[in-house]
Amino acid sequence: IRIVPSANGCIGTPSGFTIRVNPTPNVVAVSNQVVCNKDLTQKVVFTGSVTGTTYTWTNDETYIGLAASGTGDINAFSGRNDSIIPITSTIRVTPTANSCTGSTGSFTIRVNPTPTVNQWGNIVVCNDATIGTMAFNGPVTGTTYNWRNTNPAIGIPASGTGSIAPFRAINDTIMPIYDSVYVIPTANNCTGKEMNYTIRVNPTPKLSTTLTPAAICDSTGFVYIPMSKVVGATFSWSRATIPGIANPAASGSGNISEVLVNNSDDDITVTYTITITANGCSYIQQVQVVVRPTPMLTMRFPPWRSKLKEAGRFFPASPSQISSSKNYAA
Repeated sequence: IRIVPSANGCIGTPSGFTIRVNPTPNVVAVSNQVVCNKDLTQKVVFTGSVTGTTYTWTNDETYIGLAASGTGDINAFSGRNDSIIPITSTIRVTPTANSCTGSTGSFTIRVNPTPTVNQWGNIVVCNDATIGTMAFNGPVTGTTYNWRNTNPAIGIPASGTGSIAPFRAINDTIMPIYDSVYVIPTANNCTGKEMNYTIRVNPTPKLSTTLTPAAICDSTGFVYIPMSKVVGATFSWSRATIPGIANPAASGSGNISEVLVNNSDDDITVTYTITITANGCSYIQQVQVVVRPTPMLTMRFPPWRSKLKEAGRFFPASPSQISSSKNYAA
């Protein structure tokens, strides 16, 4: 702007000045970010239309790992959130250029927590036992639990999501079998540390010795040595009172050794109830042995023998007149 002074027809020395109008600086909108705990954020580069603009910023939540304030771009940093809920920080950016200040812009950085799953203890069950629902949980709301297992043969599917439904544990072998279950928690697109535990299914201990040993004679010792293919099996037994057998009820552990007395005229089956135990699992089986009676002779005389006796004469019975329900050796 040029100014020319004049007075009384005289013109003075012209002078002038300028008026400079600087543009209002601006900051281009910055996208919000969402990261998981311990993950790196993206570097934030501030831009605007006015050359030479300086960007100053403030942060209202330093817990996420970012300073309370700064100038210029924000370098990538490791987001922090050791809590169980998402934490959101709001960053406000003010552009300045040529001593002019533009409108403040803002964006957010959200740091999601790491989901976890509560630890399950190891499980030990017997073959054919029912294992109830295995429900997984953790402190972070909305967590999904994906699981897999290493041995579906025990009765669990190979993999799944959420709880494991009740199932019947299976082990038809003679050795304990093991299954490892691995559970991975996921929430807000963040994955937590894998949790694992084991399921041990012990076999059913059964007798490998015969359940029907050879018959014995009256007043003969009966010895039964129980065995099982399951390592470490122990045995306990009991026998009830049986009509025709003189022995009172009995019980014991380990081997069976008894002299059984049959005071009848018939074969009698003696039943022993044996409980086999191994690895905390028990199974009951019955062993049955037949006890034969002692053979006894029965003499049958013809009618005419008594008449001879009355006459003072003795006539012994012949072998053809001796009868018995058993066979005898001479």
